[in-house]
Amino acid sequence: MKKIILNTILILILQFVFTHSYCKDLIKNEKDTVLIVFNREAHFTKEFQSVNYVFSYVRGGFDDPNMEVGIYSLITTHKTLELSMGQLNQKEKIWDLDLNFNDWATVWSKTAKGSAVYVIFQDELMHKDRFIYGFKVHAYQVNLYLSAIE
Repeated sequence: MKKIILNTILILILQFVFTHSYCKDLIKNEKDTVLIVFNREAHFTKEFQSVNYVFSYVRGGFDDPNMEVGIYSLITTHKTLELSMGQLNQKEKIWDLDLNFNDWATVWSKTAKGSAVYVIFQDELMHKDRFIYGFKVHAYQVNLYLSAIE
């Protein structure tokens, strides 16, 4: 456990030192809200269920197979936005499969500074009724965690 925490801290330090960033410019959404389109059906995504969670997913598939990113929504803090396709098209979105581990670390660091991260599930966004007037998609506020195993 101690190694995992130390590795996570090391990764975050490296993120700030080597400033990568696909996300740097994308996180300038209104009021520091980050909107991520998340593919929960990708082959390297695992779903976890628990009494305390509305949902929880772990994403792997990075350059280092020991790195993972988790998104979760707690029952106690669960917030949902309902957006029409017109509203959604006006907002800047990040597609999760375009993010590497360092990009996720950048998003995570923004949450530590008070930014809100909302997830729209790609399968809900791509629903067959999305072109019908009145269709709305849900954006769920999530928490993030990063993990690296040595």
